[in-house]
Amino acid sequence: MEVRNCPGCGKLYAYTGQRLCPNCFKEETKLFEQVDEYLREHPGANLEAVAEGTGIAKEIILDFIRRGRLVTLTANNQFRCAICGQPINRGRICEDCAAQLRGGLTGKKAPRQRRPEESKSSDQRMHIADLLEKRGRLRR
Repeated sequence: MEVRNCPGCGKLYAYTGQRLCPNCFKEETKLFEQVDEYLREHPGANLEAVAEGTGIAKEIILDFIRRGRLVTLTANNQFRCAICGQPINRGRICEDCAAQLRGGLTGKKAPRQRRPEESKSSDQRMHIADLLEKRGRLRR
């Protein structure tokens, strides 16, 4: 059993896969249900309208979007891909970058480019001992 501090209230709780303690999780679920109900009653509402209509802070609503819980509400391109900077509506990276990462994890990477200093033959390369001796830091 793993014990963690709840990022919501700071109390210790037994980690069961939820990022919040049971009390904070219940509270977050209530807030999410309020936002979800508001969006069902007001389809197409933007972030400001939802925050004003529900009384829930924009940061909490944005966190729901970022974690992918709300996909019906767009954040008016307030989110950008952490890799390429392209506007996204949910998560942290765009679909293109996610596909590239998945390809990299399965071994479908582009061949590594050699740097000019790597193309030297082994007798032309300076070993660390030679480098330190040259700088006067190594005594033999």
